[in-house]
Amino acid sequence: MSIVLSIIVNIYYNYLSTDKIIKISLDILPISIILMFYALVTGLYHGLVSSPPDYQMGETVRIMYVHVPAVYGAILCYFVLFVSSIFTFFKKSYLAYISSRAIAPIGFTLTSLGLFAGMVWGYPTWGTWWVWDARLTSFFVLWLFYLVYLVSNYIYDKKNSDANFIHLINIIGFINVPIIKFSVNWWATLHQAPTLIRSGGASINHGMFVALMWMLGFMTLFILSVFILRLNSWHFMKGKNK
Repeated sequence: MSIVLSIIVNIYYNYLSTDKIIKISLDILPISIILMFYALVTGLYHGLVSSPPDYQMGETVRIMYVHVPAVYGAILCYFVLFVSSIFTFFKKSYLAYISSRAIAPIGFTLTSLGLFAGMVWGYPTWGTWWVWDARLTSFFVLWLFYLVYLVSNYIYDKKNSDANFIHLINIIGFINVPIIKFSVNWWATLHQAPTLIRSGGASINHGMFVALMWMLGFMTLFILSVFILRLNSWHFMKGKNK
């Protein structure tokens, strides 16, 4: 799998020009948007209508269909930021640079949404808005990494200087991603154990599983669509400033 990923990344950054990537992305965009809205409507139907309430949490479990996709999206965006930062830091890739600038605000927004939805879900479930347990704390650290990147870029843009060290911080910050994933296994936390990705298969009601899969599909397509729009916007702005 790692070999295949390495080949794909090598082709992406070394054999396809930025203009070709931009053109391909614009061709993909209409399809991505159509599929995104289809997944959203279908996911909302399953999440709000056809899926059952939880036997313990009742109707509040439906917050899951916002919280889980937001957390998934935040981590997916950070993976893109991580890969883009590698190629920006080591290869000075223009495409990687505008990719990192395009994806970071999306990831920050989804991390904020994931934290907020988790708090709303946590209060009726745990009786408190926030606890400094391993999963919540590590996800909050992810939010801080996004914030540092965005604020640093804003400051150095004002100075018209290249803050290459920021990309190194993003690379180091990826260490936090597996901590988020395995925190509930490594430490005792209030947060529930994994229910989707676990040995023995998913331990979740079929109706809930279907709804969640549709919402995760929506989130993937949403990130792709907004990323394409922002990538083209950054390419246009950088082109005008050249």
